[in-house]
Amino acid sequence: MTVRRSWTGEPKNEASKATIPLTTHTVQLLRRWRVEQGLGAKYVFPDRKGELRRGKHRYDSDRIKEAAKRASIDKNVHPHTFRHSFGTWTYERTRDPKLVQRLMRHASFKTSMGYVHDDRDLREVIEQMPILIGAQLKSA
Repeated sequence: MTVRRSWTGEPKNEASKATIPLTTHTVQLLRRWRVEQGLGAKYVFPDRKGELRRGKHRYDSDRIKEAAKRASIDKNVHPHTFRHSFGTWTYERTRDPKLVQRLMRHASFKTSMGYVHDDRDLREVIEQMPILIGAQLKSA
């Protein structure tokens, strides 16, 4: 899969070049999507004319919102929601802000942590503190 983070010319820097490993299941879903879109489709989320929108409305948000509605998702979903979900899921599984930073290709992990939404209850976090502190002491 090719990810393009620059509209014109070469990517801004090395961090803008990305090779993304995909699961077999994801590849199957993308291939099915491509068949549904037709042979001339160039993009995963094109507008109704098959192109990418530039500027503020690059993606066809209406199609993503409609898909969320069909999936009974009541939240306001937009294309950037996928990025927030990725940051949150990665952090939840690894608890490693530097890994989240690297995978999201940010210059600072502080930027990446802005994409992480921890919905755990404060009581749950406090109950885990002895475990977290013990793990840090062992690794020190």
